[in-house]
Amino acid sequence: MTMVRALSTAAIVTTLLAFNCAVALGMPAQSGSRTILPQDPPPSMIAGTSWRFVEIMGAAPPTAVQPTLAFSADGAATGDTGCNQFSGRYVSSGTDLSFSDLSYTKMMCGPDVMAVEMAVQQTLKRSGRMANPPGGLELFASDGTVLARLTAVT
Repeated sequence: MTMVRALSTAAIVTTLLAFNCAVALGMPAQSGSRTILPQDPPPSMIAGTSWRFVEIMGAAPPTAVQPTLAFSADGAATGDTGCNQFSGRYVSSGTDLSFSDLSYTKMMCGPDVMAVEMAVQQTLKRSGRMANPPGGLELFASDGTVLARLTAVT
């Protein structure tokens, strides 16, 4: 009986050590049929929240320009570039994030505002990853380049 107990304890300890090592190394852990990555942002932290761009392509937008982005639970993405409104679709899975079927209204604005619009459009087009620090959202290109930082507004 002591030998069985010792083997059972060793098996449990080995499993726990393997799990903790995998998490520490950033490897996925399995939970049922879903892979859980330590950096997975909870879907509720993105969907149903409106975000304001505070940095786009390394620069803060002018104070008078307030570009926004909102995610709905049904996969719709909407927002404002500071000049034009847009809508489209998004897909997120863990830290992966991509946009598709984006369409924009076609108003012309001043050069500074149009520069922000172009940066927002490029950010959405190039987005491949995201991070979700408390109260914020960061968008990255697939190669890890920081594209934008946003803050929650609702």
